[in-house]
Amino acid sequence: MTVLLFFVLFYIFFMTVDIISAIEFDKTGDHQATGDRGGRVVLFERTDVKERGGNRRDLEMMDYPIRHPEFRYKTEFQSHDPEFDYLKSLEIEEKINKIRWCQTANGALFLLSTNDKTIKFWKFDHLKSLEIEEKINNFVINFER
Repeated sequence: MTVLLFFVLFYIFFMTVDIISAIEFDKTGDHQATGDRGGRVVLFERTDVKERGGNRRDLEMMDYPIRHPEFRYKTEFQSHDPEFDYLKSLEIEEKINKIRWCQTANGALFLLSTNDKTIKFWKFDHLKSLEIEEKINNFVINFER
């Protein structure tokens, strides 16, 4: 009985962090970001665009059926960590509630991720294969519900 209880508790605390809680495609449909309950953000890049040529709008105008889009893993990072709000005596979980792509500039991709308290702004250099170039400092916004 105790072994079964151990496995149930293990699953609840460690396996549920891998459940996707947010997903967002960029404006072009070439990049996808997913956030999970563990505070991680995973980025994917569309691979079938280069083979067919053209953007999503051109592909939608074609008369013949097209295979489903294919994405490949690019990178992942820890966006949010668990926090404790001492004023309200609340634990803030690291779960990603929302992801939004922002307008691109100079070949870089910008992404917003949020949990229950904090919004974080991320910048990725597209020319460096979407590796995390920097987290823009001092652009963390705390908000109250």
